[in-house]
Amino acid sequence: AFMSVLEKDAEERSENRRKNRTLADELKTKGNYAFHQQLYDKAIDYYTEVKQILIFLFL
Repeated sequence: AFMSVLEKDAEERSENRRKNRTLADELKTKGNYAFHQQLYDKAIDYYTEVKQILIFLFL
């Protein structure tokens, strides 16, 4: 029972990391688009969100 709980937890954390990485990639793309449109404040907002997600992923 204990091992199955550990396995399930590991799978859930792996899936959450994958989803957060996908979200970070999407936000980075939006940030790049905003930057190229010279919407620098919006780009900074997107990049800041990406940074927060990546910090969380690697803690």
